[in-house]
Amino acid sequence: MAVPEGMPSNHKPDERRSLRQRLSRHYHQKLDGSGRGAVLGALISLVGALIAAAVAVYGVASGDDRDAPPESTPNAGASGPAGATPMPNASATSPATPGPAATPVTPPVSSATAPSIGEVRWSGEVRFATLGVDLDTVPPTVQRYFSTDDDLNRDSANADGALHASWGQIALWPGPGEPTRQQCADRVSTHGAEWVHIPIDRIGCLTTNKDRVAMFKVTRYPDDSFQVTARVTVWNTPEDS
Repeated sequence: MAVPEGMPSNHKPDERRSLRQRLSRHYHQKLDGSGRGAVLGALISLVGALIAAAVAVYGVASGDDRDAPPESTPNAGASGPAGATPMPNASATSPATPGPAATPVTPPVSSATAPSIGEVRWSGEVRFATLGVDLDTVPPTVQRYFSTDDDLNRDSANADGALHASWGQIALWPGPGEPTRQQCADRVSTHGAEWVHIPIDRIGCLTTNKDRVAMFKVTRYPDDSFQVTARVTVWNTPEDS
């Protein structure tokens, strides 16, 4: 403690007690009035600074809490701590509910099915002569050289000359109208021959090398020529179906 000015430093014990008392009264007097006010003001300023600091710290902590992402809810199927028994997943353990029975689907019928008996295999105009025409191919093949595949040919240039069936038979259809496959087959079966004259605009029935049934209508016999022009229809056989 500082010794006030004018106070001697060397005293006896009694004097020292007297000195302490005087010093105590001296400082109490200093704290009276303006001295106490100064101390109170310093304390108030200190408390205010502490409060302001606390408010600032609370504000920063609150802002960090607002900016922090929300805590994610643990997944029921996620693994827990080591040693913990995992909770069963309700969707994995519950039995599946059977849906409605599936209706069998009937596959569509393909348009590329095998041809049926009596279906037309080919129809159109042909022109042939002595070497003949093969009616078993699609379309028919007019022979340019000698071949054993021809089904119908002409060996005479006369207008009333007969047509020749190379492998099957020919029959004149008496009419009326055009025959069906079965009618043509029956006509050949009952009236067929190897050589038959078919006049212009008349229909002939024929069986081919592959046992197919054909119908042809002669449209032209050129003069002094072996050529024949005819409209031909060839039907399928059981082997084609």
